[in-house]
Amino acid sequence: MAEEKRLINLIDFFYVDTRRITSLYSQIYGGLKTGHEQLEHNRNYNEKEGGLKTVISANIKSVSEGFASVKNIYNPHDQIAKDVINILEPVLAGYASTNPNELFLEKGQIQVFDMASFSNFKSGINLMGQDHASSRGASEMLAMLDFMGTMKMPCLALFQTQDTLLNSCVKLDGFNDAIEVIYRQYGSNQIPEIKMIAIKNVGQPLSDPIGNEMINMMNALPNLYRQIFETSDCFATPIVIYRTIGSFLI
Repeated sequence: MAEEKRLINLIDFFYVDTRRITSLYSQIYGGLKTGHEQLEHNRNYNEKEGGLKTVISANIKSVSEGFASVKNIYNPHDQIAKDVINILEPVLAGYASTNPNELFLEKGQIQVFDMASFSNFKSGINLMGQDHASSRGASEMLAMLDFMGTMKMPCLALFQTQDTLLNSCVKLDGFNDAIEVIYRQYGSNQIPEIKMIAIKNVGQPLSDPIGNEMINMMNALPNLYRQIFETSDCFATPIVIYRTIGSFLI
């Protein structure tokens, strides 16, 4: 009888907050999966017939049994995050329909900024030539980038849904790819067709500590300006950011 095939949904994990995803898994399943064991047993039978001539003639059958066992141990790795997604995806609502401090699921596009992005912007302006770099707009941009380079900036992620821009801070070690690789693949473009499970936050962003002049300079980078200075209640703590990359019968 042919073995029945099963449907496998493959996921590409863009970002995983490992501490939070393992915490959710433990709460859902009552503990943390540290490994998966698969046991395989094989038995071999050898039968042998022999004749015995006595007063009563009979056939005697001797049986020898060989036993082999193989134990495979698997590291659960991304299966923990996938199990959490499988449980939560069908039951989570979107950001607008979720109460503060609750989990939500959104689909959309994402853009990531870190300190390396400021250096890239600055290098790009300087490469345009002295005439362009000395113009008023470019000078203001360079001054702003120099200022931002002196600040301790977290890695910022902007998640654009159909009607909402969600602001969040993310951990660099949560990305599967280095930020430089993401820039190389997508440049300043948003990464499309992404899903995010996150916690809805309602908080007050940083107020403007440096006056209208810096606000005008920050307008040169609208997304970054919006993330740092603009009053908004659209904040989130990402748990896992991912995309589906195929379904297969195996």
